[in-house]
Amino acid sequence: MRGSTTAEVHGPRWGARAEARAELYAHMSMPVWELVARTVRAGSAVLDIGCGSGEFCRLAAARGAAVSGLDAAEAMVAIARRVVPGDFRVGAMESLPWEDETFDLVTGFNAFHMAADFGVALAEARRVTRVGGTVVLSNWTEVHRNDVLVLGKAVRPLQPPEWAPRPSPPVGEPGVLESLAVEAGLTVDSTGEIDVPWEAPDRRTLVRALLTAGSYYLAIEHSGEAAVAETLAEASEPFRRPDGSYRFENSYRYVVTTRR
Repeated sequence: MRGSTTAEVHGPRWGARAEARAELYAHMSMPVWELVARTVRAGSAVLDIGCGSGEFCRLAAARGAAVSGLDAAEAMVAIARRVVPGDFRVGAMESLPWEDETFDLVTGFNAFHMAADFGVALAEARRVTRVGGTVVLSNWTEVHRNDVLVLGKAVRPLQPPEWAPRPSPPVGEPGVLESLAVEAGLTVDSTGEIDVPWEAPDRRTLVRALLTAGSYYLAIEHSGEAAVAETLAEASEPFRRPDGSYRFENSYRYVVTTRR
């Protein structure tokens, strides 16, 4: 099944260093999480697809929502269950394990582009959303506007020979998320962009954080952790400040839709 294949691919990669990722890197998305969390109503049912270690669900729960989350990485789900009460499950976004029209709000922060079939994943998000409910999509803007994405290019020579980026719609380009939402039967209500800078206090923390990215998992297996770590550190030099800390400027595009 396509969904299970996607989960099998991403689960080990993003779960391998789950604790470090939750501690050092996940908070980069906090600006968009807080933006969306402010719309959460007490008593509502919320699902976060690609929930990671549960940070957005914790914000939604603090506003009185009943929260659920799905992630491909069992280690991530284990952290989410620890940090906030909710219904957290390991699975694939192309085959959500919930009934039709279960949720008032469904979110996907940098998640849907990892699906084997973006359209199927988004259709599943629509399916489990109640009529009149909201689906929020959020992804990186264009690559050249996101400093951390530059690092991925530096690591490409360390990937195994058979490695290739998973085909995905160009969701960072203006209008693409909106078009995909409409194709899935959702009505676009609003769109926007938000800055999501990320900082690391020193080189050691920088490398520990960056190595948690599932996109580097195969490079580490193929070329070794030391080689990947050194490459990431060197590629990060343009973003190092005089005090030895690092700052990366990044941005997300978000689309707010309604299920009619």
